[in-house]
Amino acid sequence: MKNSESLYKLISMSNLYRFGQFVLDPGRRTLSRADSPVSLTPKAFDVLLVLAQNPNRLVTKEELLQAVWGDTFVEEGNLTQYISHLRKALGDHGADTRLIVTIARKGYQFTPGVTVAEAADSANHPTLQAAATETSKTDARPVGFPTKATVTKSPPPRLRLRKWIAAAALLAVIAATFWSYWRYRHRVTLSATDTIVLADTKNETSDPVFDDTLDLALRYEMEQTHYLNILGRDKVLGTLAQLNLPPTTKLAPDVARQICSKTSSRMAISQSIGDIGNGYQLQMRALDCASGATLAKEQADIGKRDEVVHELGVTAARLRAKLGEPADSLARFNQPLETALSPSLEALQAASQGNKLSIAGDVDGALKPYQRAVELDPNLAVTHERMGARPTFSLAKLIYRRLPTRVHTNSATDCGKKTGWPSKSPITVM
Repeated sequence: MKNSESLYKLISMSNLYRFGQFVLDPGRRTLSRADSPVSLTPKAFDVLLVLAQNPNRLVTKEELLQAVWGDTFVEEGNLTQYISHLRKALGDHGADTRLIVTIARKGYQFTPGVTVAEAADSANHPTLQAAATETSKTDARPVGFPTKATVTKSPPPRLRLRKWIAAAALLAVIAATFWSYWRYRHRVTLSATDTIVLADTKNETSDPVFDDTLDLALRYEMEQTHYLNILGRDKVLGTLAQLNLPPTTKLAPDVARQICSKTSSRMAISQSIGDIGNGYQLQMRALDCASGATLAKEQADIGKRDEVVHELGVTAARLRAKLGEPADSLARFNQPLETALSPSLEALQAASQGNKLSIAGDVDGALKPYQRAVELDPNLAVTHERMGARPTFSLAKLIYRRLPTRVHTNSATDCGKKTGWPSKSPITVM
């Protein structure tokens, strides 16, 4: 059988295939029209040769792909492009006299008008003559084209495609498994004694309202929960003094990490806000104190300015989840910031200014920005909490009820430490 197939190859290489004005010479791999050469790519020549060797019969797409490309995976679209190239080269545009006829969804059929002639020098070549004699005695199959048995040895293109898809899906499952295992091994876990340093917001916009406002909002969001233990302002100020830095030093991420290391805290949390088109992009990162490596991160694209406070709370809640806070704790201690504080950025800005003066010991000076904050948003809870000990502001006990118990305790204690006001005053007025 092997010898027979090699004889077919010798015969096909010595034959000339004539159709119309065209002559196809496999031995020289040339196509001519009225003795003028026609340019073809190598694969286009191979496709034409297979069709010319099988005139007036359906040659399926699978047979063509197997004959020309073997076991190499090739899309059917490539075969279609080669057929189109052949039609242009042959000037095959007549609807009634096409040389290559497409059989829908099956394959192609070549013109029946193909004659086979031996090359000029084949008569004097004893090997080719013997091959021709042997072939005429044994088999009348189309020369140089694989039999059906040969074609079925390799899977059809669609089956090969399914195998590739299955292999890709298996690799994806394996990759996902390893990724889940890696995340499990490198998950962030916090103990009850681990403390977290909050860095100041990096404002990359042209709007100064974000300079201090988001610091206040982030602290209140993180202090809602019992799971996180935020380093107190008194500890931050004391550590700045140890580092020979003034109390007004902005807590950039590198400064926050110094405080973090000095106080043996677990991590620092930084946030930034920048312009993105007509909106904003908010980013939060939990940073390792020693290396500065990102332990967890979250970000949000915010469409409108008045949605920033709300989205900050939502983004911080997602970061809390990545830091290991249980779902039941997130559900219990996740009061929307616009409810706990204020949806007004200007009101929060005034409250932040009051906080700075209050922390610096200027209690009377803090009252003016606090009062401005109340004018902008009468329901601003944090402002009333700060001013609750002053009889001038009778709404304190009403608004203070909006804060979660966790924030009541932390903020009241902190307030007493920084201002000298009675630490239990905001609670006892209720």
